[in-house]
Amino acid sequence: MLFCPNRSCGKIRLATIYPMIYSDKRFDATAYGMWQIEQYIKRNIGIQAETDFDDPLLALRIALYKSNDWAYEDEWRIICSTPDSLDNQSDRYPISKKPIAIYFGCQIPNIYREMLIHIADEKGIAKYQMYVKDDSQKYELDFRPI
Repeated sequence: MLFCPNRSCGKIRLATIYPMIYSDKRFDATAYGMWQIEQYIKRNIGIQAETDFDDPLLALRIALYKSNDWAYEDEWRIICSTPDSLDNQSDRYPISKKPIAIYFGCQIPNIYREMLIHIADEKGIAKYQMYVKDDSQKYELDFRPI
């Protein structure tokens, strides 16, 4: 399985979108880490190592966990599956739906802001600037068109 956040995937066999799992606790991959060490030791002492971990969805579950601090984002992730993990070197993107808007954070460095504005203008993508509402008692963000 290949994860391609913020980069393209080539030779896509499957691209699926999943909702994030928000939690106060980090995903615990201790059992997987111990299994990896066990397989390493087995290989180094000449014992046949196992090829598959008991949890076939482990990589997917790891990729979908995020702190409750980010729950307001209501994020979804696109996870791509390829026949060969080396295929991530390709320069193709598996999803044909184009973005409809870019929301610039309050603290985005100007160089990145300008680069993204240029790309958005070329592609006809709406642009919005996030800002803190001055008249709110909460730390709420709002946005306005650029």
